[in-house]
Amino acid sequence: MGGKDVDTLLGGDGNDRLVVSGSDSGTDTMNCGAGSDTLVVAGKLAVTLVGFNALAFSIEGWEGNGAGVIGTAVAEAFDLSGIAAFSGTGLGVLDAGSGADTVIGSGFAEDLRGAAGNDIIRAGSGNDTVDGGVGNDLLQGGTGATPLSSTRAKARTSSVTSWPGRKRGTMSSTSARASSPTMRRCRRG
Repeated sequence: MGGKDVDTLLGGDGNDRLVVSGSDSGTDTMNCGAGSDTLVVAGKLAVTLVGFNALAFSIEGWEGNGAGVIGTAVAEAFDLSGIAAFSGTGLGVLDAGSGADTVIGSGFAEDLRGAAGNDIIRAGSGNDTVDGGVGNDLLQGGTGATPLSSTRAKARTSSVTSWPGRKRGTMSSTSARASSPTMRRCRRG
């Protein structure tokens, strides 16, 4: 379990549980090693992380408190694609913060947000909700039913990519200027 300082949370070869909570875990480093490892979000508040990569940290499970994950004002990457199971009350909202962030969803239903900054948000195969926030954002829908939205106070265009799949995402946009988002369709590659 990490504390208020910068911690390194290490797991062994077995099935490990790393416990994080609140803003104490923001700059912690995690590496779980072999086994089926779970990140446990304790407490009642959202956990603050300076980026997160499930594959790189070797974390396959997320036991959430449902209060969500909050990023910071720096450019961060949040990659949930390595998560194979959610438990507890789930992830809640992943709000990457106001940096130019990259967010990648898992195979489960998530609420992925970019806030301010020029963000790249890629939905996973679950029925995700994706909101780029303010900025020039690239939003990519996965194979689930994924509503995409972007609030662009200064941007003239936003790009939205919808992958071919069983269901398509939909785009809604709010802008302080009278401009339309650019819609593109791309193939997975």
